[in-house]
Amino acid sequence: MRFVAALLTLVALTAAALAGQGLWQEVKAPPAASSPAEVVLAGASQPPTSSLPPRVWPALFGEPAPPMPPKAEPQPPKPVVAPQPPRPQMPPLESLGYELKGLVRTDGAIWAMISHPSGQRVLRPGDDLEPGYRIDRIDSAGIWVTDGEADPALLGFRE
Repeated sequence: MRFVAALLTLVALTAAALAGQGLWQEVKAPPAASSPAEVVLAGASQPPTSSLPPRVWPALFGEPAPPMPPKAEPQPPKPVVAPQPPRPQMPPLESLGYELKGLVRTDGAIWAMISHPSGQRVLRPGDDLEPGYRIDRIDSAGIWVTDGEADPALLGFRE
């Protein structure tokens, strides 16, 4: 290992000595004679001193081009809507066991008294008759009940 270190040290010293000799020769060499630059007057037309054509470098990022109009993006086809079956009718509320017993009006508010085999209740517009059936409005004809999908059904007085 010591032998390798000594050998590499000698190689490095030799390289340093050669670099130093090259530097010494550059410093001791006489300076090159410089020639003065030619002065060109702005008004004088002189032929160019060089017969070489000027260099034309290729464009690094391509040639500039005017902006192109935006391309119209293809639109996805519109979905075809299948014909919908007619909305189902609500079952008659009398078949569910409900019966309108009476209406109560006070100062602009109106309530309906409804009888059912499970008991009697007093309801107003916006209340649920049962889950899925909401009272839409109450008028002199009776109560109008909707399930959110079908047309409102009327639960009126028995004749």
